[in-house]
Amino acid sequence: MSKLLKNVREKLDKNQQNIHKKFSNSHWLSNEKNANQFYLWNTFFRRNPQVFVREYLKIEMHWYQSILIYLMFISDFIVVIAARASAKSFVIAIYAVTRAILYPNSNIILTSGTRGQSRLIVSSKIQQELCEKSPMLRREIKDIKVQQNEVIVIFKNGSVIETVTCSDSALGHRSTVNVGEEAKTIDKTILDRVISPFRIVRQVNFMKLADYKDEIKFQEEPSEILISSSVEETHWLYEQAKNANSGMLKNDGSFFVAFDYSISLKHGIRTFKQMITEKKKVDPIT
Repeated sequence: MSKLLKNVREKLDKNQQNIHKKFSNSHWLSNEKNANQFYLWNTFFRRNPQVFVREYLKIEMHWYQSILIYLMFISDFIVVIAARASAKSFVIAIYAVTRAILYPNSNIILTSGTRGQSRLIVSSKIQQELCEKSPMLRREIKDIKVQQNEVIVIFKNGSVIETVTCSDSALGHRSTVNVGEEAKTIDKTILDRVISPFRIVRQVNFMKLADYKDEIKFQEEPSEILISSSVEETHWLYEQAKNANSGMLKNDGSFFVAFDYSISLKHGIRTFKQMITEKKKVDPIT
């Protein structure tokens, strides 16, 4: 570890090398070694968010979910088409809280075509399931406010996760990440006119310093995630999936991934007998 700390030290600029001097003597970060440890672990976890989920939040994920979380952190336009019961909402919830913790002052908007869909991610997945699994997550959250139309998760580091119904009444919000849950239910016109313009660059204090204010390379691209069950080729989401796939092949920061029902069978979310029974009840297209 001492060699790693030495390597970290060599990569820090003059402001970072002296950051420990900004804290009172009683603060944990006033110790130079602790400050270097913080840089080391923060960098490691931002580059490996799936490890952060497992080791810090103590939340277990399936292998495919770990890969999905990693890809969502290194991309800024993401389309995920996944079969029902493939734990889409669970992955979104994990992504949202992980992004909120690792990147202070993040504004993460969860939107859907119906009021209840995005609220369910907070009330069922974050507030109940994840907080129950993770004492560390509970420590990071300052408050959860349930309002008439929205639910807001407020983190101690300034990050916010907020649910917004995709409608004209949603005007006025700001976000660093937009997540469209069950995106096929969202009105594309409202998404383009109201929701997408929410996105701004994450506001961080160091960018206000003279040494960094003109360094555009430190700006983070705001992200958009569209996640949904399957759609017809005539649906607007099909074109977005094609765009994400094309961008992924060009390495432009996009990615596209799809999961069929074999995911839910492999991980015991559904049984093969259950799937056969349901298939008998519906038409071939469904």
